[in-house]
Amino acid sequence: EIAPVSLMPTGILNTLSEGEIVNLLSYLMQAES
Repeated sequence: EIAPVSLMPTGILNTLSEGEIVNLLSYLMQAES
């Protein structure tokens, strides 16, 4: 499964740490399901 990281603005990714990105993606996936 490919995470939609490419759809997010790079500015947001630059301000987040890797852990925060993982938490955000997992939260979004839980919200969709």
